[in-house]
Parts: sequence; C-alpha cells; structure tokens
Amino acid sequence: MSISGRTITSVLILAFKAVCVIGVNRWMAMKFGPDGFAQYSHFLNALTLFLLIPSEGIGKAIVKYLSDPLVEDKNRFIAAGWVLHVFALVISAALIFSFPSYFLSKAFPEQEQGYSILAIVFTIVVYGHMVTLYMQSVLLGLDHFKSYTIWQTCTALLPVLVLALFPYGTKKDYIIYIASAAALMAIPAHAMIWDWSGWKGIGKAFTDLIAGKIFMQWIAVAAVAVMSGKGVEFIMRTQSIDLYGATPTGLWQSVVRFSDYYMAAVYGLITMVYYPRLSSLVEDGPKFRKIFFQICVFVMLCAIPGLLIIYKFRGAILDHFFSPDFIGGVRYFSWQLLGDGLRILAAICGMVLLVRERLVAYTITQLVYGAVTVLWISTEKYGHGIQYIHATTLAAFVYCFLTLYLVRKDFRI
Repeated sequence: MSISGRTITSVLILAFKAVCVIGVNRWMAMKFGPDGFAQYSHFLNALTLFLLIPSEGIGKAIVKYLSDPLVEDKNRFIAAGWVLHVFALVISAALIFSFPSYFLSKAFPEQEQGYSILAIVFTIVVYGHMVTLYMQSVLLGLDHFKSYTIWQTCTALLPVLVLALFPYGTKKDYIIYIASAAALMAIPAHAMIWDWSGWKGIGKAFTDLIAGKIFMQWIAVAAVAVMSGKGVEFIMRTQSIDLYGATPTGLWQSVVRFSDYYMAAVYGLITMVYYPRLSSLVEDGPKFRKIFFQICVFVMLCAIPGLLIIYKFRGAILDHFFSPDFIGGVRYFSWQLLGDGLRILAAICGMVLLVRERLVAYTITQLVYGAVTVLWISTEKYGHGIQYIHATTLAAFVYCFLTLYLVRKDFRI
C-alpha cells in the first residue's frame, strides 16, 4: 500500500478509535460527573505509566528492526521482545504490590478492604495491555497492515461492548471493565507469537544477549521519557487531587483527556505510517530528508487549523463531549492547545532522532521536558491547578526548540 493510501486508512482507523473513546468517556462523565471522571482518568493514567516503557521502548525498536529489509531473522526479534515483556511484568508486579495504595487509592478512594485484590487485577490488566500493544507493533513492523487495521478496530470496539453488555454496575466496576476490555486481545496475541517463534525460539530468546542488548538501549530511553512525561503528570495529578480536590482536577483532566483524543491521532499517524517509512529509508539520505520535510509540512498544516477550531468551540466541546458540569474547564484550553502544537512538531523531529538511533540526544530532550515541568511547578503557586497547564506548556516550548535544534544539526542545515 502506498504512503498516501496508508495515511488515509490510518486516519479512518484513528477517527473510528477516537469516536469509540469519546463515546466511552462521555458516558463516564455523564454518569459519574467530574469526581468520578477524575478517578477514571487517574486509573487510566496509572495504567499508562506501566505501558509506556514497553510500548515506547520495545514497541518502537521492534517496528524499526522488522521494517529494516537488512534484518533477516525477524522471528528472533519477535521472541526476544515478548520475553522482555515477561520481565516487564515481573517488575510491574513488584511495584504494584509494593505500593498498591499509591497507584490505586486516588482511583478507588472508597475502597475499605485494602488493595490486594485490586492489585492482582491491575497487574493482569497491565500485562494484557502490554502484549496487546506489542502485537500492534509487530504487525506494523512486518507490514501486515490489514491485520493491523483489524487489530486496532477490535481494541477500539471492546470498551464500547462493555457498556452494551454490562448496562448496570458501580463506578468501580466500570472503571475496571472499561480499562480491561482491550487487554483481552492478549489471548490471540500469545497464539500469534508462539506460532511465529515456536517454543524453541522463545526458549532461545531468554539467552539471546545480542537482541536483548539492542532492546535494552531502547527501553532505557523509553524509561526516561516515561518518567519525564507521564511520570511527572501522574505526580501532578495526585498533587492536584490532594490540594484542590477531585472536582477541579476533573475539570482540568477533561481538557487533558480531550487533548489525548487528537494527540493520540497525531502520534498514531506518525507511528503507523511515517515511522516505518523513515526507518526503511534511513540509509538513503536525500530521500529521507525529502520525506521528512513533506511529513513535517503536511502534519503541521493539518494541526494548526485544527487546534484553532478546537479553541473556537472549546465551550461546546466540553458541553457535548463530556457534560455541562465540565464547562469550567474552558480556561485551561488556550495553554493546553499551545503546548499541544509544540509537542506535535517536537514529536515529528523526535521521530527522526529515533530512526537515526540518536538515542542519547532523544533522552536529553525528554529529561529537559521533565526538568522544566518540575521546576515550574515548584516556583509557580497559582490556585486550582492552573500552574500544571503552565508548567507543561512551558516545558513543551523548551522541548520543541531543543528538538528542532538537534534535528537541524542532524541534517546539517
């Protein structure tokens, strides 16, 4: 399939996925209000904390190496990637069971009998999502685009089916069921991994030091990115609930959650179409540079008008996508949209750093983003959480221009 055909198909997939996510989030917002939505958002973000390192580290590495025509033994990398997810499960389980209240108490404040059972459920859900996301990356890297399309469609539909099949339940039930739904795709994912690699290949993967070393470099980069990004955001969200309560945090999170809709579409387009394409052209300098600038111009020409339209209709968005109770969140939009525009441009440039394996440079950009965010939070003392939006926007500004500078040096322009 051509790059234009992939782009159109990817946009349709992402649009369908966004409609499903928006529908589920609106249902949660209407049924449980800002307080319940804040708890739901906190649980999803706790889940994301454990998923981003395997997804951004192992996932991006597997796409790069499976897309590379020079790599012959692709099944070896598939097996090694799955083995690393098993190690990720062990580490995640150790953290969850060591600090269950830290990860789960804000999402389930009414829990009276401890968090042991919830910790077990949470660990299973984390692993299910890990393997589901890993299979998405494998299908993308192998250029099985039709299978990838079906996979994405299923993961989008499963949370919607939860609402259809379980019309009655408590807030706690829906938070767990909706967050767990897509993890069911781990069942066919395991069957596919074992079919490709076999038990013998998986056994060898436990001692495959070369592939393991390659993956570990990417995992280290992803760990820094997660702690500097989602890790800092998790701390901010926890602090906001403690200082200002669930309702103001829910208003702020409604804007952040809506931002996640279109940012996920942008990141998805970059991951699904442009990242594999640039990975296959990394040795062809002139063509690589030409495609990069085409991507940059196309994405930004779509993003800037889109962000301006969102700002124009920000009140209607909160009313219709969430509920009238969230209208107080309009004051967060201007800063959020400004930061998102900068993050989109930085994401395109960051993709180039990853494709060229300039992992140290990429890691520095992530550290700077996290450092600026933390520094601003510690100095600005506005009420009701507005300082969190200020912090992430300022960090995005510094992050974007640092990434642009590094890519400029990379292209020698």
